Amino acid sequence: MAIYEETTKGAITAWASVQVGVSIFLVAALKYLWGLTDTLQFIVFTTYWHIQVPAIAEAVIKTLKFVALGEFIPYEGIKSWIGERLGQPPANSDEIEAIEATGGGSSNFLENLDSLLLFALAIFVVILFVALFSCFKYINYKVFRTYMLIRNAIFWNVFIRYSLQSYTKMCFATVISLELIKWGSAKLVISNLMAIGTAVALLVLPVIYAYVLHKKKPDLIKYTVRSRIGSLYSGKKEEETAGQVFVLIYLARRLWFTFLTFALASQPHILVHLFMMNTLHYMIYIGFGEPYTSLLQWRVEIVNEFLLLTQNYYFVLYAGLVSDRKALDSIGLAHVMHLGVLIIFNFTVITVINISSICRKLHLMKLESE
Repeated sequence: MAIYEETTKGAITAWASVQVGVSIFLVAALKYLWGLTDTLQFIVFTTYWHIQVPAIAEAVIKTLKFVALGEFIPYEGIKSWIGERLGQPPANSDEIEAIEATGGGSSNFLENLDSLLLFALAIFVVILFVALFSCFKYINYKVFRTYMLIRNAIFWNVFIRYSLQSYTKMCFATVISLELIKWGSAKLVISNLMAIGTAVALLVLPVIYAYVLHKKKPDLIKYTVRSRIGSLYSGKKEEETAGQVFVLIYLARRLWFTFLTFALASQPHILVHLFMMNTLHYMIYIGFGEPYTSLLQWRVEIVNEFLLLTQNYYFVLYAGLVSDRKALDSIGLAHVMHLGVLIIFNFTVITVINISSICRKLHLMKLESE
C-alpha cells in the first residue's frame, strides 16, 4: 500500500504541476481545473467524517488531496518554520486525542493552512509589490497606466480567486484551531487571534461579495468592473439572477458542509444524508438556473455534481451499514473505480481544451507569419 501511495502521489504531482502550468499559461481550461478542485475538496474532506473507509479508498482519497488543495507544491519547510515560532507540540494525551478526533490538525491556525500558507505569502508579496509601485505611479503617464492595469487586473482578482478556492480549507483550518484553542502559551496568542479573525471573515465574506455584486449589478458587463472583480462572476451569466447569486451559493454551501462535518461528527448517517440533500439542491440550482455562460462548462459541472452525489452512496455504506471486511474491501475497490471516472473525465476535458488552445495559437502564429 505504501508503494502504491508513493507511485500514485508522484504521478498525480507530475500531472497536476503540468496541467496547472499549462492551464495558467493558456487560460482556456483554467475554469475547468477550478471546477475539478472544487469537487475534489468535498471528497477529500470526508476524511474528517467518522466512517469506516476501506484502506484502498482512503489511500486514493488522501492522494487526491494533493490536487484538491494544491499540496503538490512543497510547503513543509514553511509549515515547520511557522510551527517553531507560533506553535507548540501537543502537551498531553487529551490534546492528542482531540486532534485525532478532528481528523488531524493543530491548535496552531497557520500550521493548519498547509499549502495555502504559501499561496497567502505569495499574495502578500503581490500586495507589497502593488503598494511599492504606487509610490512611483505619478512619475509619468505610462507608469501610472501600468500601475492601474496591475492593480485592477491582478490585485483584486488574485485575492478574490484565493478566497474562493481556499474557502473550504480555511473553514476547516479555523474550526480545528478553535476546537483545540489554548491560551497558555504566549506564542499561540497570535495564532488564536488569527483563527478568530478568520472565522469572522469567513462568516461575513459571502455577504460582502453578495453586496458588492448587488451594488455593481448595472455595471458588471463593463470592462473596468470585470477587470477588477471579474473572478466573482467570470463564466457566469451576470445579467441573470442565477449568475449573480452564484458566489453566495458557492460559499454558503461550503460553510454548511463545514458545519455539518463538525456538528454531526458522531452521527455520520445524518451527516451523509444531509450532504446528499445539499448536493441535490445544488444540482437543481445549476440544472434549472443555468448560471454558466458556457454550455460545455455547465455540462461538465452537472456531471461532476452527479459523480459527487454518487460518492455519497459509498459513504452511506461506510457509515456502519456494512461491517464485513471482505465486503468493505470490494466496495472500496468499486469506490476507487468511481473516483477514477471522475478524474479521467475531467482530465480528458482539460487536456482536450488545452490541446485545442495550443493548436489555435499555432494556427494564428502561422497566419501571422504568412
